[in-house]
Amino acid sequence: MRWQSISTFILMLLVQNAHASSSSCARVLDFTIDTQTTFAMSGLTSGKQSMIELKGRIALRPVTLNDQPGWWGAVASDVIAKEAGHEARQPDYEIPFAFLQSTEGTISQFWFAQPLDEAAEQKLKGLAYLLQWRTPKTEPITVLENDTLGQYQASYQVEQDGISMQKLEYVQLPSLASSALQKVTIAASKHLLQVNKCGVTARIGSEQLTFKSSNEALDFTTIQQYQLKPSAALPSKLLELPQELELWPKQVIHYTDEELARLQAELDALMNTDLTQIDAYLLAQQLAKYEPILTQLATVINAHTLADKTQMRLLNALGILGSDNAKRLLVDVLASNAAFPETQFRALRALAHGDKPFPVDVVNKLAALITQGFDSQESEMRQNFYLTLGIILKTQNELSQVQALHDTLTTALQQTGDEEKQAALLGALGNSGKAEHLSTLKNYVNNHSARVSTAAIKSLGRLSAEEAKTVLFDTLNVPRGKITTKATLSALGNFQLTPAQQQQVYSYAKSNDETLRYTSLLTLARQQKVPEALKQQLRTELASETSKRNFKTLIEIIEKPEQQ
Repeated sequence: MRWQSISTFILMLLVQNAHASSSSCARVLDFTIDTQTTFAMSGLTSGKQSMIELKGRIALRPVTLNDQPGWWGAVASDVIAKEAGHEARQPDYEIPFAFLQSTEGTISQFWFAQPLDEAAEQKLKGLAYLLQWRTPKTEPITVLENDTLGQYQASYQVEQDGISMQKLEYVQLPSLASSALQKVTIAASKHLLQVNKCGVTARIGSEQLTFKSSNEALDFTTIQQYQLKPSAALPSKLLELPQELELWPKQVIHYTDEELARLQAELDALMNTDLTQIDAYLLAQQLAKYEPILTQLATVINAHTLADKTQMRLLNALGILGSDNAKRLLVDVLASNAAFPETQFRALRALAHGDKPFPVDVVNKLAALITQGFDSQESEMRQNFYLTLGIILKTQNELSQVQALHDTLTTALQQTGDEEKQAALLGALGNSGKAEHLSTLKNYVNNHSARVSTAAIKSLGRLSAEEAKTVLFDTLNVPRGKITTKATLSALGNFQLTPAQQQQVYSYAKSNDETLRYTSLLTLARQQKVPEALKQQLRTELASETSKRNFKTLIEIIEKPEQQ
């Protein structure tokens, strides 16, 4: 007992010293957030309602990121959600994170102690945005701020009992870009903040937002009331962490068997509802709650007991969610449904949604599918797998773990003699946009198969490297068949060409082959600028041009800015 008292006394001294320093400002706030939502569709007499009460506390202290000041470390604890009479701990709210806040109170960046999916990040960001503030001097001020929905206009005013804030309107809503709900109205907004030199010390407020689809067939309303107040608790866990964020340990969330069972029961109940009546974006938000057990849905999807439209909505929502387990689930579905190419296509499309990092184990599973040879009943689906994988890689090229996929694609290309697979793998390398594949693609330009050489040429056109353009012109200088020449001209349209190069492309506009003529004109039409000498040549073509599409393209080229 004596040692416990000494430990408590030492901790109190640490906190007092932290408060005594103007650079510390460590503090703990208790929070309560009550949210009521109503979702309705036109034609229904009443909508679905839900109420959730979230309680907990959040500890705050100044930290640094790579020695940069202005960052605030945050750790929430004892977070409990109460819904329909049931209480459940919310460990995903208790992950340490940090945010960068200016001296004026604006939050601009976030840092998390572990990689999180978007839904988990949004939860923590939502807590942080309650700590955002502005201090008007005498007159009210109107400013632009961000929250988890997007950017909004807000009014701040000094009151006798604090600083009042009112949201006026949302001006940008990137979070709803892929949602059916496009219109947001702020029906009510009232907030009161207490602020000192350290930031927000207390806050209370309420807000009502109404979301509508563009055709107003869907209606989603949220009413939220909340309060933040000083807590008697000590920020012990936060004070134990280093001052520098890069030294914080990675966090792992642990769920009890009871919590996992409760989540499974809730997910089963959700799957027994009509998912087609839930907007895909909103469904993704609901599925985020079940991240620990999300991969269990593989059994349901792979059994093909879901209605076609339900399966489509579910896979679409998983793609929007894009969490680690959502990606694991989608790859499982992709690999397990060779006899169901439509299901594979939907899973592949969902996997390509967004640009969130792929976990290492998912990368390894995709590499295994390449090495073993992706299996599907339809040849078109087999090609789509490789081509889409290249597109996915382009969004992931900055991540070290995906380099293995680039290497695996190249190895698979070298080991196969199947023309269909060679063409698909070449397409994947081109779609990745990575210049390191230039030499590999170059080796297949002169392949005996027109299908393979055309795929290599098209892929060269998708690389931004200047050397790729040189290879394409070298290819153009060698007499080839119509299909290969057309592919080369088209690929060159992805580059900005010099006057001499444009002149070389124009020479094909005089061809007797209508396809080559039109392709060469389209390539010139994709140039930002065209020299006057070439324009003059094109003007002479107008009088004798009999093709409407060629005539239209000629006019488009002539009207472009002049290249000096």
